[in-house]
This record gives sequence, structure tokens and C-alpha cells, in this order.
Amino acid sequence: DQHQYHEFVGIRQIALSAFSCLLRKQDGTVRHWRRNDIEHLPTVPPAAQSDIVSIAAGVGHYVALKRDGTIVVWGDNSYGQCAVPTHLKNVVKIACGDYHTLALTRDHTIYAWGDNRRGQCDIPASLRA
Repeated sequence: DQHQYHEFVGIRQIALSAFSCLLRKQDGTVRHWRRNDIEHLPTVPPAAQSDIVSIAAGVGHYVALKRDGTIVVWGDNSYGQCAVPTHLKNVVKIACGDYHTLALTRDHTIYAWGDNRRGQCDIPASLRA
């Protein structure tokens, strides 16, 4: 049997990437692990260890939404996917593509940054109010 089953207590959300798994626990902390053949997994930063309400994962980058509407992004930044816009606040939803990050704010503004080689960060005009 190649499947492994473990009992976890207090897990509220799971986010998957190509190489690792991210868990958000009931207490607002984040845990992660990687595939066995990957040598390095970026450490979950201290800012992502409390008051986390949502998580998302790209291929090698991760994002955590804090209760106060700010986000923490860490990991591979090859395409600027971890470079959070300085004016970003009041975030209510987060998502990751392979190498890009998205955030939806309370006022329904969508922000997208990172890899845009195929236009994945270009928000269509038809979606703008």
C-alpha cells in the first residue's frame, strides 16, 4: 500500500503544490512538508505562525492570509510571486497559480503578481466594475 494515513487534530485547511503540502491548523498556525526527494523547503516565516485564516500554494511559493487582512508570502520568488504589492491591504481571499499570486480585497479589487508570460496576471477589463 503506497498510501499513508495519519490522524491530525485541528486541521482546518490543506493546500497542495507540486512538491509539498501546507496545513492550516485551528489555532491559526501553518505546517508544511515536502516530497522526500526535494532537499530544501523554505521555512514557514514567523509572520505566518499566528492568526492565519487561509492558505494557498504555488509550485514553490506559499501564501497565508492573516486575520487582519494582510498576507505573508514566502518561498521561490523567481517571477516576483512573493513580492507583495506595498499598498495591498484588506485582503479577504488568496490564491496561487504555479508561479503567480492573487488576492481579492474587501472592496472587490483583484491583485495579481508574479509570472505573467501567458497573461495570467492581466485582469480582463470585463471583470473590472
